Amino acid sequence: MATLIAFAAVLVSLGAACAADPAAVRLGQVPIPALPAGQKPNFIVILTDDQGWDDIGLHNPDYVNTPNLDRFIKGGTFFSNFYVTPQCAQTRAALMTGRQYPRTGTMLVHAGWDFMNTAEATAGEVMSAAGYRTAQFGKWHNREVAGYEPWSVGFHEGELPAANKDCPVNRNGVYVLPDSISEAGAGAGAGVDAAASRSSISRSTSVNRKSSITRSSSTTRSTAASRTSSTSSSTNSSSSMAIASVNKLFKGDMAAREQTEIKMMDGVLKLLGKHSAAAAQGSKQPFFIYHAPHAIHVTPVRLDGKFKKVRFSPPEFKVKYHSEPKYKGISENTLDAWAMLEYLDSVLGRLFKHLKDTGLDKNTYVMIMSDNGSFLMPDEPKKKRMPSRLTGTKSEVFEGGVRNFLAVQGPGVQAGVTDSTLLDITDILPTMADLAGISSSSKHLPWDGRSFKNLLVPSSSSSSSSSSAVVTAGGSRGTSLATKEQQERVLFLLGPQCWDANAVPLLTADREVDKRQTLLDYDRGGMPNHIWKWLPSLKPSKPAGFEACVGARYKEYKWVGVNNKVYSLKPSKPGFEACVGARYKEFKWVGVNNKVYRFDDESHLENEQTEVPPAIAAAISSKLSDAARSWWKSMLAEPHSFNKPTFYLGLGSSLASNVLAAGAHERTPGNVTLLAMGASGFSSPGDRMCYKVQVMTAGTYDVTLMYTSRAAAAVKLSFGTYQAIRSGAAASITAQLPRQASKMEGFSVGSLTLPASGTKKTELCLELASSSSPGSPAFSSLANIRFTRIAQTPASQGQLRGGSGASSAGAAALDSATLEALRAKCNWVGSVNVAEDVDAVMESMFSPYDAEDTDSCAECQPQL
Repeated sequence: MATLIAFAAVLVSLGAACAADPAAVRLGQVPIPALPAGQKPNFIVILTDDQGWDDIGLHNPDYVNTPNLDRFIKGGTFFSNFYVTPQCAQTRAALMTGRQYPRTGTMLVHAGWDFMNTAEATAGEVMSAAGYRTAQFGKWHNREVAGYEPWSVGFHEGELPAANKDCPVNRNGVYVLPDSISEAGAGAGAGVDAAASRSSISRSTSVNRKSSITRSSSTTRSTAASRTSSTSSSTNSSSSMAIASVNKLFKGDMAAREQTEIKMMDGVLKLLGKHSAAAAQGSKQPFFIYHAPHAIHVTPVRLDGKFKKVRFSPPEFKVKYHSEPKYKGISENTLDAWAMLEYLDSVLGRLFKHLKDTGLDKNTYVMIMSDNGSFLMPDEPKKKRMPSRLTGTKSEVFEGGVRNFLAVQGPGVQAGVTDSTLLDITDILPTMADLAGISSSSKHLPWDGRSFKNLLVPSSSSSSSSSSAVVTAGGSRGTSLATKEQQERVLFLLGPQCWDANAVPLLTADREVDKRQTLLDYDRGGMPNHIWKWLPSLKPSKPAGFEACVGARYKEYKWVGVNNKVYSLKPSKPGFEACVGARYKEFKWVGVNNKVYRFDDESHLENEQTEVPPAIAAAISSKLSDAARSWWKSMLAEPHSFNKPTFYLGLGSSLASNVLAAGAHERTPGNVTLLAMGASGFSSPGDRMCYKVQVMTAGTYDVTLMYTSRAAAAVKLSFGTYQAIRSGAAASITAQLPRQASKMEGFSVGSLTLPASGTKKTELCLELASSSSPGSPAFSSLANIRFTRIAQTPASQGQLRGGSGASSAGAAALDSATLEALRAKCNWVGSVNVAEDVDAVMESMFSPYDAEDTDSCAECQPQL
């Protein structure tokens, strides 16, 4: 950083800082007094989905209607230089851990690269360890398999809507149908023994190289105690409840989808009601709620045999967008986006009103942001969706993909103020910890984020800047409250274009990722994927003719008629720099074109007018490029970066576990290809994939493969240490798989009796033994390997079928018609050769459509 400060004098030639506005006033109004020292505040963090900078009424007043959010922003402090990552899962990992997402193992929104490594301490764990009651509602997208769900990583309560919104909700590890949410309330009913799940996974990673993180904390123990009475019958009771309600699922499909945000907010408000009731009885336990609406993300639906992306909202929100004259001629997809924004706003308005009516606003910090920039479908007019004219959209490191809004209200927070200090999504967790008085020695890996408590509660700051801060008549206070460290900060941005689903780092002899390989080298590595693109915003240069609207693709090249230019749709140079960007003060460097832009006021435009003159740009780009290279080296230095996930079998009371095919940490290069959701290939005997798998509970497991195939094949599944697998000493099963060309279904290959892994590093390997079509790929798409533990309990408890595949006497089996309806409505893959058991169905709702960004992957969209 010293080098950046040293060359800062060069920048003076660009213009002196503006003098204070004569209309400036002292610090703005503080409508809610700061809390007394020692009182712990509550927190509600709201992360919406695909809601970009222009998707609020204040930034697009001609078309967007978000009155509640607008009032919230005006009633609190708004941060105009707030950055997120270009995509969903990456932002969520950074928010949950306070760390840059490559450190956490998250690199993409799919393909086994959307997991947070179990060495990470999440916001749920940090806050629960400090005595907070923690809850999560809504989209998770840090993986929904055993060991990674919210209730396994520090949240006392968690609720995950299904990808298709009229399907069962996963609440604390139990699937419950949507129409039972409002009756049951948040966290109601018994669930999988989440506390046992948390305490079973040990974290061997040292924090600051001294202390060790484990999940067997006091918070976990207290959670376990609170659930002891219900755990023993959890699986049975929840499954019976689901079966009793299952026929309701298929009435009013569209209405169910349209009500998702309302139902999720019902859960949030009921939890707040429980908190208020407990407080009235003398409880002083604070809460932390993480609420992640699905709005305004698209939902893939099958219509007339084809998939279409749809944004759902109740009909009453769509009326004006399809009737008022000013909306005439605008794309239906854009109108649906605006209707969904208004719907989301109405739901958030319920929360704001509840907080005010109950007085919870007096001791609760509410933070609202979104996960990335706006997502535009092909027919959406950018001029109307994004009047700010920001370059780029979701998935890009240009401002349209990463600049977002952050608005905060709470005790001691100024109202009507805009702060332009450079902030990042990783700052949220450290700020909550600071406001809560959580010791910096709390057990977590080192945070990249920095607390901005000094910007939220100026009266608590010892900095001299707090006494000299001014707020202009327009409400801006610039960076007047920022510390020197905040003012000199460099933010690094990384796009997903340089990493592919099929990027599988080579392993060392001890089965760890080799960080010295070319794939991970900053200057030579990376694996460009299908979303690689960089095309500048264009305006027609010709007044007439169709050529201004024509383009053509040939191999990796694209010709655009409007300017008669040819663009490469692959990076112009190898390495990760083509996907990196950096912010320093008012400057933005973009690696793909090695250009530097200067942002004046709030424009944030990246075009010829904002480009820094070449002589000065060269100095800035050189320094920021060097800084980015050093930043990348720090990513590589993390023990768990670029690691594929570990899958857990028999975790807690969980009976069914999914091993996602795309999560392989090794595969036969060339012959086996990892997809956005699954894997394809296996053309020669010996072709294989291997996974990191830990068996937490010894037992016998039914194994089901979910796939489509071009040929019948024999496969071998082996489990044990890698040495045992290679020597043939590991537990294994060889099975014949039938050809399944037209429809993805599960096929049970038999059962494996597995010992607990204990401290051993164990793996699961799938290997092709033979094929009816040698030399041709056996699998079109292998999506999932499901393990279902065969319970060693009396049949009267009805937990799971025996080895014969027949349902246990006490389980409520699904009839074939209901099962088929469930599959059709929820895109769920069942088994073709064994009788389905209710527990396997409701505890393992696997669907290949749960992955995002699979448009270019035809194999990822099979018929179910």
